[in-house]
Amino acid sequence: MRMIHVSMDGHNLEADATSSSSSTKPGSQRSREENDFLLELLPSTTTQCWLGNQDAAEEGQWLWSDGTPYDYSNWCSGEPNNLNVENCGELNWASDHCWNDESCSNSMGYVCAKDL
Repeated sequence: MRMIHVSMDGHNLEADATSSSSSTKPGSQRSREENDFLLELLPSTTTQCWLGNQDAAEEGQWLWSDGTPYDYSNWCSGEPNNLNVENCGELNWASDHCWNDESCSNSMGYVCAKDL
């Protein structure tokens, strides 16, 4: 069983801090099923959500916030492209619910999870 916390507003660093303070982890989509589950959790009015991955430490080396690499991805066509120094991943509704890289300072929703 998993506990899920959904917030509709925050910077990527705020998502990490909230997860740490509540003993949860930023949500990570390690399979198509988890990605689809995240889509079901979020309100239909939401257009973006932090994924919990970033490449800030080394450009192009995308890792989950716990430092692990991933074997599932759903990047939009042409992404990640690092346009204007984009080091954090987001789920983007405007582009067929695929992933996009985005500036970590932007504010959008995020999900934290904890295995119980």
